[in-house]
Amino acid sequence: MKTYKQWVESNVDSFYDFISPGEALDERIVDEFFDHVPPAFHTRDIVQVGEPSGYVLDAKTGDDRYTFTTFQRRGGQWFYCGECFFRETTEPNATEGQAI
Repeated sequence: MKTYKQWVESNVDSFYDFISPGEALDERIVDEFFDHVPPAFHTRDIVQVGEPSGYVLDAKTGDDRYTFTTFQRRGGQWFYCGECFFRETTEPNATEGQAI
């Protein structure tokens, strides 16, 4: 599990250099994002950061869509899902996305 302390001590240029989709992380990391940027989407078990991280072509629709830094809690543990479309928890076009 990746921790907030490890992230701070890693001195990486970007959070995205520190973690990969699917990795477990502590709640303090999710709180850090949640506290600094209002969420675009938020439920008890999903947080998507409020500012889009980019946009990519959606192979299903043929349209460019914004992506959001996405975290999901499963079985009481938080995971980084990657940069996902709004209300989805799988990175676009990697595999079939899970819509919320």
